[in-house]
Amino acid sequence: MAAKLTDQMINIALGDKREPKSEPRLGLINYINSLPIVLPIIDGQIKVAAQTVFAEPAGLNALYASGKLDLGAISAFSFLQLGNCQLMPGISIGSRGAVGSVLFFSKRDIETDQPLRIAVPTASASAVNLLLLLLLEHGCQKPVFMASQQPDLSEPSIDAALVIGDQALIIDQSWSRQYQRRDLGQWWHEVYSLPAVFGVFAARKDWYRADNNNMFNTINETLIESAKFGLSEYFGKVLAKAEAKTGLPKPRLAKYFKEELDYALSAEHQLALNKYERLCRQHGLLK
Repeated sequence: MAAKLTDQMINIALGDKREPKSEPRLGLINYINSLPIVLPIIDGQIKVAAQTVFAEPAGLNALYASGKLDLGAISAFSFLQLGNCQLMPGISIGSRGAVGSVLFFSKRDIETDQPLRIAVPTASASAVNLLLLLLLEHGCQKPVFMASQQPDLSEPSIDAALVIGDQALIIDQSWSRQYQRRDLGQWWHEVYSLPAVFGVFAARKDWYRADNNNMFNTINETLIESAKFGLSEYFGKVLAKAEAKTGLPKPRLAKYFKEELDYALSAEHQLALNKYERLCRQHGLLK
């Protein structure tokens, strides 16, 4: 009886020269808000079958748009704007109230007919557009956004500033003593009674549909596993790394990771993402 030919034997016999699939290009955020997810991967505690690329949100967004990343973290606004991404279930970067690292400071009341000149960061499309929506819905009809790598309220020509990420955590205490302060996660929750979703994890659909759904699922599960590990057994390492990067005390950072940030993506988070999309379309923010 002839031996049964395996697929591998058939491919060899036919001279199959197909190369094995290369590892996907995985984008991850380099702010401390992602440390519970990324530090176990960086330190080799959690293995991910991908080439990792770290950047600020705007940098990752540009890489997705140019086809230089396959999957990973992406701002909620860019996920909606691109419109060609497959959402990863079960994981996001957001909050169910105050987030602590997306803060709006103003020198005067926002309820005014006068133009409000606002310095906004170049690093995050989601936070900037979320602020615009909240201002418009709040009755501030003339916000003028002025992009800056690091918004600064010391400029006399600036009325307000949006600060995000590590910078927001670092300047919060000193700026809160000088200016009016609004936490965008809390502001959104107070208005709509929904979580705020600042970033999601997704894959470009052209990559996902190219027979990569199994790899997509595996990496999705790995990221969820890493987040759980980073918030439990590896949390001491996460706190130490965050303290070294920001100089903030560990109790403040522990509150940030455990009480303010929310890494889930539930049905309620999907409702919040849908609400965000509807408002963006209503105000003409999405192309």
